[in-house]
Amino acid sequence: MALIAAEKTVSQTMSLYVPLSKGTRFCLKQDTNAYAVLPPSHWKGYREPEEPPAPERGTWGDHPPRPSALEQAVAASKDGDCHRAVIGILDSDPSDGLAGALARLGRAIQGAKTA
Repeated sequence: MALIAAEKTVSQTMSLYVPLSKGTRFCLKQDTNAYAVLPPSHWKGYREPEEPPAPERGTWGDHPPRPSALEQAVAASKDGDCHRAVIGILDSDPSDGLAGALARLGRAIQGAKTA
């Protein structure tokens, strides 16, 4: 205990009392001990560790968002995919109204060319 107290990591408090006895001797008796762990700022020679680096992107589920159907269709068109593949990509996201309208327009143009 003395070694830990010398390192300044634990504080010790003793509770003493004077028993009333019939004799004339003065004697202190120990009632209890109380120990408390001091905060790291009081520890002798302790330094806070450096902040760890942030995890790489995607490690904890923060994957970058997927490109929209319109962006995917533009990339497919630049890669030389056929018009049907581009129209299929535009139809893949029903919540994107613009992509759906462009898919319908593409089908109408493609149907006019075949007729």
